[in-house]
Amino acid sequence: MRKKLVTIFVVLGLVAVATFINTNSDNSQGKVISNVVPSNGVSIDTSLYIPKSTPAPVILLAHGFGGNKDSVRATAQLFQRNGFAVLTWSARGFGNSTGQITMNAPDKEVADASNLIDYIQNRKEIKKDQSGKAIVGAMGGSYGGALSLMLAAQDKRVKAVSADITWNNLQEALFPQNGINLKNVGPFKKTWAGTFFSFTALQNSYLGQCGNFADAWCQAFQDAVTVGTPTAAQIELMKKSSPATYLSKLSAPTLLMQGQEDSLFPLIESERNAQAILKANPATPLTLIWHSGGHDGGNSESERLNQLSLQWFNKYLLNKNIEIPKFEVTDTSGTLSVTDSTVVSTVLQNNKLPIEANLSSIT
Repeated sequence: MRKKLVTIFVVLGLVAVATFINTNSDNSQGKVISNVVPSNGVSIDTSLYIPKSTPAPVILLAHGFGGNKDSVRATAQLFQRNGFAVLTWSARGFGNSTGQITMNAPDKEVADASNLIDYIQNRKEIKKDQSGKAIVGAMGGSYGGALSLMLAAQDKRVKAVSADITWNNLQEALFPQNGINLKNVGPFKKTWAGTFFSFTALQNSYLGQCGNFADAWCQAFQDAVTVGTPTAAQIELMKKSSPATYLSKLSAPTLLMQGQEDSLFPLIESERNAQAILKANPATPLTLIWHSGGHDGGNSESERLNQLSLQWFNKYLLNKNIEIPKFEVTDTSGTLSVTDSTVVSTVLQNNKLPIEANLSSIT
């Protein structure tokens, strides 16, 4: 019965600079170099987008859950056209990368990303600072957003970070309570978790009901579906894969963006991330963006958000004089377009974060 329930929800829902493959391709905006890089016992499939003018700062662009390096190609090309080198990769367990999914474990996916910085460090196309270190930024959405925050917290070579629609504490996100700071575990988000597992199980059915998930995460999902609450060991597992555990060490300028149509990772996740960063390092440059859209769909503002990220990296990787407000929120009620009757949203700005007044009371 237990296996049947799980199946129902699944269906519903330091690195050696050795290279196994090196494929160069040219396009109108620069060059793309594809490599397979070994990292911690697995092989990571990468693509390095090199702009026409080099050396250039590099942005590590992480994909969302269920995606791979090709999922973020359009964004990589946008930043490449605007003078940045961009490194994309398929996280372990996705695309053509080997290994099992451990949900951004610090010694697995996050360590892989650090090893990729080692990989690009000595490339001539990458711009260096006065100490000879590569100038690196990190960026991603959802799964890739959490990875970017955790990487920036643990690897000081990351000089700026942009994270969208991601989580703060995975336990609180997947087992939410109806209040704040309640100690008891709330109800399990079965539909969302089933969607996560379906991404891997349906694509890799020959691997079993949990696809490429590591055994510990597979067991955690099964227990949550059948029992409804995680064990102490599984709570610790989620803690290790949560930015909340590491954000006290993050001092790089941080752009946090969160969608207003998001029942998976709602706005409070960005509030908690911002609070944790500023409590530990109040001088950290931080901007908070609450935009329309999110995991539940809605009106996408991806073009505007990419431009905001581009401005962020121009400011903090290239030291350009750019004014960026500390807070923006999209008024999704807006007005109706006279041409096609769609809603025209309004973006409101403020140079004060909505959380700043409450920072002194955070425990």
